[in-house]
Amino acid sequence: DIFNKRDTLQVATQILGQTVTQYNLDTEIIADAILSASQGAIHPLFLSSDLIYKSAELVRETVPDS
Repeated sequence: DIFNKRDTLQVATQILGQTVTQYNLDTEIIADAILSASQGAIHPLFLSSDLIYKSAELVRETVPDS
């Protein structure tokens, strides 16, 4: 019936909106990662928390006053 079709259209529109929003966020992350890479850095999103912790520990142990 007409109400079911309207509800289906509303749900589809919401899903489309969420998908477009996620696409925009993903595109921004990729652009930031490319910018970081062009400057010789790794975007933090692509680093595991374990790697960040181990790197911080290594800096603390090897760099005075850190």
